[in-house]
Amino acid sequence: MISTILVGIDGSPFAEQALRMALEWAKGWSAAVHAIFVMRPEDLPGLPSSSAVYEGRDTSLAFVSRILESEGAEVEQRVQEIAGRYAWPVAMHKEVGDPAREIIACAKKVRADLIVVGSRGTGTFERFFLGSVSSYVVEHSPVSAVVVKEKGKSG
Repeated sequence: MISTILVGIDGSPFAEQALRMALEWAKGWSAAVHAIFVMRPEDLPGLPSSSAVYEGRDTSLAFVSRILESEGAEVEQRVQEIAGRYAWPVAMHKEVGDPAREIIACAKKVRADLIVVGSRGTGTFERFFLGSVSSYVVEHSPVSAVVVKEKGKSG
């Protein structure tokens, strides 16, 4: 039985579609919904994008919490607007790091039974060079994971 759903949110239409799908399922299953917004260090002004940041060894991460709150506030507002339409609560989580790894870590923390992420529609070529959050999540998730594609798109 699905009692907790985690949705990866980045503010994109793909992520919003994933959230809407998760909320529909949650209402049917009476499941809790958690959403996670992750900022990559390289998206933060003035921070290095080295592995030290991803591994939490860089002391500048103390500075990041204010930026994360401000950047995440807009995404969280949109999440709550969508959740309000479904009259279903969503617990918000905000992190800095590698989005795919943070989604997996949060899923373990909240004991999610299902992870839902949006697809950016990247093909095999783009995934090979750029990597893919959704591919990583599907590959490494300890629970079932659903990748929501844009309506009208096929593999």
